[in-house]
Amino acid sequence: MMRLTRVLVATRGAMARRLIQHYRALGVETAVGFSEPDAELSYLDDADFPVFLNGRTVAETYLSASRVVEAAMDSGCEAVHPGNCFLADHLELYDLANQANLAVIGADVRSLAGAGDRVLLRRLAREQGIPVLPGSDAIAPSSDGMEEAAAIGAPLFAKSARGRCSVRASRLEDVPAAVASVRRRAQLLSGDPGVYLERAVDGNRQVGVPVVLDRHGTAVALGVAEATLEHPGWRTGIEEFGGGLRLIQPGIEAASLRLARAISWVGVGRVRWAVSASGAWFLQGFSPRLTTGFDLWEAVHGIDLLDAQWRSLAGESLGWEEPTSVPKVGLQLRLYHLDPATGERPSGVLERLSVPGEGVQLGGVDPGMMLDQETDLLLAKLTFSGDSRGEVIARARTALEAVEVAGVPTNLASLRAAIDRAASGSDVAEA
Repeated sequence: MMRLTRVLVATRGAMARRLIQHYRALGVETAVGFSEPDAELSYLDDADFPVFLNGRTVAETYLSASRVVEAAMDSGCEAVHPGNCFLADHLELYDLANQANLAVIGADVRSLAGAGDRVLLRRLAREQGIPVLPGSDAIAPSSDGMEEAAAIGAPLFAKSARGRCSVRASRLEDVPAAVASVRRRAQLLSGDPGVYLERAVDGNRQVGVPVVLDRHGTAVALGVAEATLEHPGWRTGIEEFGGGLRLIQPGIEAASLRLARAISWVGVGRVRWAVSASGAWFLQGFSPRLTTGFDLWEAVHGIDLLDAQWRSLAGESLGWEEPTSVPKVGLQLRLYHLDPATGERPSGVLERLSVPGEGVQLGGVDPGMMLDQETDLLLAKLTFSGDSRGEVIARARTALEAVEVAGVPTNLASLRAAIDRAASGSDVAEA
């Protein structure tokens, strides 16, 4: 097992704060990358070596595999931890890091290609008897998608084969523009312009099953988390664990593990599902990295997933047993710099940000900063766990009442409204 002395933290915000704390407790130094807008962030003072990534935009800094690897080499690191950003499943990062003799603490590269390929996942799911929505294989680069769309019917989504972006086509005539848009965005985000089509089914509940596997036979599903209570645009504002999906939990967990084994997954990931009003569920994708809500999984189960991630990738046996039930209920609220009505992020100075109480993890901004499209979207996370749904909702309601934020639009009012609905029992019926 590699002995680490210094790690490049190639992410920002709440994840960077957590990684700095994690490695400090292990006696490992951290070099933390930052962009120009993030140069004055307070958590950089906690790093051993702040490292400028030589750029302003997210695309040319945190999502640039070449700049991240260069920063790791220049700062004398043995490994890169990309956190929970999209770079964590970017194959170019692993290729460049391997050439530089750097470890990447993210995924097992031998299973990463399959885990991130939605078209392959759909095929493997069908072979495993796992339900998927009607859709297409990868669309040929020369095709506008109309032939494939005619066989599926509208409405539908054009989706990136590597995940990360999708565009809805409500009518068949909208398909060519949707396919072209996804190709452009997918090329920018992942370097892979591959696109497939999938039937759009409205009203589905979005859920995820975290899975942890090692190379010694440990394969554990950690329950069902739902991201339906409050969903501004493509961002999840509230994630709930152990709430209203207990009836389908055994089947959906078993299917998640079958899929993870089919791609020979090692490490920590999450299988994503859509659940209809009737309780039917369909595969949506696989997140081959720690996701934003990983600390919610930790709070519910009382585990350390950063430790599990490293040990499994390093070849150790975790020796975990499959939990027979979710021991607690959990809830995570995410405060964003975002106008939920428009999905836009207008520029402005963050005049005030006060998020008191326990279970708070601040994001990558500080009061007084100018916020724009290139600063961290996440202002703070509030995480709660307890013995009942009513208990955690009551605590979340109290916590939200104490939050103060001014200067930029946020989803705070939307969060409060969603928790009020949950407290009244009028949010989501149990499947």
